[in-house]
Amino acid sequence: MTGIVRIILPLSAPGVAMAGIYSFIFAWNELLIPLIFISESRLRPASLALTDFVGQNVVYWHEMMAASVITTLPVAVLFSFVQRFFIQGFMSGAVKE
Repeated sequence: MTGIVRIILPLSAPGVAMAGIYSFIFAWNELLIPLIFISESRLRPASLALTDFVGQNVVYWHEMMAASVITTLPVAVLFSFVQRFFIQGFMSGAVKE
């Protein structure tokens, strides 16, 4: 058990972190699945809430752009904090030691 914690876990941390980051970003940007399965407006994710600004004959561009900036900020802040793990995850498979 200690071998797993002391050897394997530190070596696999960048890859696991990168997989978690990818999963979060793809789930945050998902549109089709919540559109199909979620019927209550209070349960919809932020990406699906952006479709409320599109009417039948008009698109409220100012409000949509403001809301899209607000929905993009969490992903941008998260990526700025975990960019180190993201790059390590890419490079760990590319560099032969």
